[in-house]
Amino acid sequence: MTPSDPIFLPLAGVAAGSAWLSPITADDVAAVFQICQDPDIQRWTTLPSPYQRSDALSFAADSQPQAWADLAAGRWDGPLASVGLSWGIRLGPGLPKDGLAGVIGLKWRRSGVWEIGWWLDPAARGLGLMTAAAQTVLRIAFGPAGPFQASQILWRTGVGNQASRAVAERSGFHYVGREVSAGADGVPLWRAELKAGQPIGPVDPWTMAEPQIRAFEPADGAAVVELWRACGLTRPWNDPHRDIARKLRVQPELFLVALADDQVVGSAMAGYDGHRGWIHYLAVAPAWRHQGLGGSLMARVESLLEALGCPKAQLMVRADNAPVQAFYTALGYEPSPVVTLGRRLIQDD
Repeated sequence: MTPSDPIFLPLAGVAAGSAWLSPITADDVAAVFQICQDPDIQRWTTLPSPYQRSDALSFAADSQPQAWADLAAGRWDGPLASVGLSWGIRLGPGLPKDGLAGVIGLKWRRSGVWEIGWWLDPAARGLGLMTAAAQTVLRIAFGPAGPFQASQILWRTGVGNQASRAVAERSGFHYVGREVSAGADGVPLWRAELKAGQPIGPVDPWTMAEPQIRAFEPADGAAVVELWRACGLTRPWNDPHRDIARKLRVQPELFLVALADDQVVGSAMAGYDGHRGWIHYLAVAPAWRHQGLGGSLMARVESLLEALGCPKAQLMVRADNAPVQAFYTALGYEPSPVVTLGRRLIQDD
C-alpha cells in the first residue's frame, strides 16, 4: 500500500467476501447522517449530539477528502489529527444492511502513534464486521510499506461500552487503565493499546479490578492528598497532611480508602463523638465517578458508624456545589435548617 493507491480493502471471512472498506466520500453524507441518529453512537463516540446533517456534510464531504490528501502528502497536523482518516464499512446486496454500514478511522496523535475509533449501524451488528474491520485497519497501520508507519495504536471508549471493548479484545488490544476525557464533561474512559509486533487477534478478556475498600494505611498518605487535590477538596487554610496525622490519632479505623490496581481512587473520613457521626473528605477519582464507588464508600462508613451506636450521620457540602448535594440527597441525606459556625483553635500555616 502506498499513499497513491486506491484504498479498497476486502474484509476476509465476513459475509462470504461481500464486505469491504473504502474511503468515506461526499456520496456518504446521507447515510452517515441517518446512521448517526442512533442513540448509542451519540452516547459512546465523540460525535456531536444531536447529530445534524451539517455535521455529516462537514465530515464526509469536507474533512475526509482533505484528510486523505494530507496522508498522501505526509501532512499530520490537519484533519489527520482532529477528525482523523476514515474508511466506510460497506456491504453488498443480500445482507441485513446494503451499502454503508459504519465507519472506522485513525487519528494521528504523534510520530508513530495513532488512535483508532469506530461506529456501526445497529442493523449491521452481530455479523463480526467491526472486528474484521479493526483487524484489517491494524494490519495496514502497522504495515512497514504503508504510509502510517505506526509503532503504537491507542483505543479509548467510555467506561461501560462493552460492545466496543469486545471488539478491542478480539483485535489484540491490551488494557492499560482508565483516564478522563479532555472535554468539559470529564467522562471516564477505558484505555488500551496495541504495539507494533504484538499479535493482531483475540486476547484473554481484560482483567479490570473493582475497587477494594479498606482502612487507611500510612503509605497511602501522598496518594490520598493527591486525590483530594484532584477532587478540589483542599483549601489553603487546611494542611491535608496534618488532617491525616490528626485523624490517625483519633478513630483511625473510620478513615477509609478505595484502591484499584494498587492506586488510591477513593477516600472517606468519619468520626463519632458519642452524639453524632460526621463524614469528611469523601472523594472519588474522576475516572471512577458515576459508577457507584461514592455510594459504596458511604455505605461502608455508615456501617462502621452504626456499629459504634451512632444514631445519625451528618456532613457539610458547600452551598454552591449542587451536583454533590444531589448525590447525597439520592442517598437519603436531607438539608438541615442550621447555620454552621466554626473557629480555628490551631492554625495550619
